[in-house]
Amino acid sequence: MTSISHPNRKAGTAACSCARRMIRIRSFRNHANSPRDRGDQPVERATTLDDVRAEVLTPDRLNAIVFGGFATLALLISVVGVAGVLAFSVSGRTREFGIRQALGAQPRSILTKVLSEGLVIASVGVAAGIVLGFALERTIGKYIGEVQLPGTLPLIASAVLILAAAVIASALPAARAARVDPAEALRSE
Repeated sequence: MTSISHPNRKAGTAACSCARRMIRIRSFRNHANSPRDRGDQPVERATTLDDVRAEVLTPDRLNAIVFGGFATLALLISVVGVAGVLAFSVSGRTREFGIRQALGAQPRSILTKVLSEGLVIASVGVAAGIVLGFALERTIGKYIGEVQLPGTLPLIASAVLILAAAVIASALPAARAARVDPAEALRSE
């Protein structure tokens, strides 16, 4: 079966689309002149952009404050833990440090040794935290759809902060180890 095309079919579609455009223009003009667009309607709640922005950002700000507080508390606990472990280690090794100094070790080498031990403890903790963080992200990601890890910059910055805090926390036990008097350390036990 052959189809016969009408010679004015294209002209008909052009006229139809032109008519549609005219209807749209008329409805736009009618809408622009409506009382709704002239400002005759009452305003329910007038607010400034600063108020709207504050209202939208308040939950994010609260989350940042709460999580920042918990992060600070966790950092404080880790610093106290590293300092406590090193203080216990130094007090148990007082004789060793005395013997080292009696044999000619410089206090700086003892200081460096204790500081490096604190750095090793913190490094193991940071590495374990990164591995457990990625594992937890994968596990929780199966149940909750939108779990995202922070970018590399916050991850590196937090690791550096924890390592620096561990070095600072180990400074006091390291200084105590470096000040050990060899004669007194050998007599103590």
